Amino acid sequence: MNRKERRAAAEKVRRESKSKVKSRLIKQQAPHLQSLLDEAMAHHQENRLQEAGGIYNQILAQDPEHSDALNLLGMIAYQSGELEVAESLVAKSAEANPTFPSVFNNHGMILYELGRRPEAEASYREAVKLDPNFVEALSNLGDVLIGRLRLDEAEECCRKALSIDPEYAPAYNNLGAVQIAQNKTEEGLANCAKALELAPHLIVAHKNMADGLIAQGKLKDAEDCCRKCLELYPNYLDAHVILGGIHLTRGELNAAEDAYRTAITLKEEYAPAHAKLGLVLQNQGHMEQAEASCRTALELDPNFAEGYQSLANMVKFIGGDPIIDKLEELTKQDIFQDRDRCFLHFAAGKINDDIGDYDRAFEHYQKGNVHKQAEFDPDKNDELTDELIDVFNRAFFEAREGVGDDSDVPIFVVGMPRSGTSLVEQIIAAHPDVFGAGEVSYIDTIANTLYHLNGSERISDGMALVPNTEFANAAGQYLHRARKVASAAPHITDKTPLNCTHLGLISLLFPKAKIIHCRRDPVDT
Repeated sequence: MNRKERRAAAEKVRRESKSKVKSRLIKQQAPHLQSLLDEAMAHHQENRLQEAGGIYNQILAQDPEHSDALNLLGMIAYQSGELEVAESLVAKSAEANPTFPSVFNNHGMILYELGRRPEAEASYREAVKLDPNFVEALSNLGDVLIGRLRLDEAEECCRKALSIDPEYAPAYNNLGAVQIAQNKTEEGLANCAKALELAPHLIVAHKNMADGLIAQGKLKDAEDCCRKCLELYPNYLDAHVILGGIHLTRGELNAAEDAYRTAITLKEEYAPAHAKLGLVLQNQGHMEQAEASCRTALELDPNFAEGYQSLANMVKFIGGDPIIDKLEELTKQDIFQDRDRCFLHFAAGKINDDIGDYDRAFEHYQKGNVHKQAEFDPDKNDELTDELIDVFNRAFFEAREGVGDDSDVPIFVVGMPRSGTSLVEQIIAAHPDVFGAGEVSYIDTIANTLYHLNGSERISDGMALVPNTEFANAAGQYLHRARKVASAAPHITDKTPLNCTHLGLISLLFPKAKIIHCRRDPVDT
């Protein structure tokens, strides 16, 4: 939640406080304290926070357990971004008056901002227990459950909130976020759009729209949503991070780097921005800086599972690295969802492979695969493969003859992971005319852009829209990025194994490029 949203939340609390404060008091309040409270709330409502805070403190000097003064002073701290102070004050308010649901809702919002999600959930649940029809608390509970990947429960909370108040925009937004996470993207986008219809300045709804549009491959529309976020609130961290991802997907590395560095400026301790910056630096060929960024991410958040996989994929590990023991410890903990367990086990598999402990590596890869099944849809993968076969047929190539680049610089080494692509690249790169670039995302980035041009959902539709001149431009973009890591080599290998998915596109872009397909018994891969 950004400062504008915190301010809106605090304003709602102030409105409630003005109308209900007398009924909330545990004990009879002295008339002069009630008068002071009314005066403070008037200042608070007009955003004169210093004056309001001074009077709340006067009340607390006379009655240190005054629930309303503690709560509202806490909300001033919340509005000002002083979250630790806010948490302490609102927690004391809840102790002083454990029967008022708004105090628990406020406490939940602060705990959520502090990253203490299980405690935030408990506080929201207490608010709903005290008032089962408390729409804001129900919606907030749904929001925290989304973050904890308990999507069915989150959806139930959002729908209940909307059954009580069909015009409550945040609940539509949260329901949309649930549906996007459930891959019900169209429904999710519709609910986010409904939220924006009711509350055009609800920044997080624009952010969730961007997430859904990215899932559909509509990068330009997603970028527009992020730009709208930044018009409303230029320092909105999530918008900068999402923009960085959009630029990275397109291969716009300088723009991606700028976006992630802006995010880090806004929140130095935000681990994902450091890790994503590491990926950009890796793609730019700055390997030492890339490793340093990923290690910084893990220092900031030692439980950041995705960061371990990013680091493992860019570094050749040797025994004795403290990351090895830390990762082994994390894989034994029962605090991660399937997605993060996947990251951890695959990272541990790669690292143990590097240091020669192959039995342990194989064990981690097996466990990673178990958790990966929660995300992998074999039917959808079959559909994708069939569509690629249908698109890249003889007629397609005949109609586009000569649209690519005649360069023979790229050498593509493809195949299943663990099929020997690394060894083959090492053998080829031993030749003085060849530079081994390793696994890079260049082709995947180009494919995602061209396959879904102008937001097309089907690859056939996207490719039909690509003008012939764009294929040569895409090939040139690939060569430009490759030359950044090897400016003079006559040939550069790209050993991204799953480029085998994009062989049709590669053949179109580089008809003279060499493609080496490594095949191995499926059991071994």
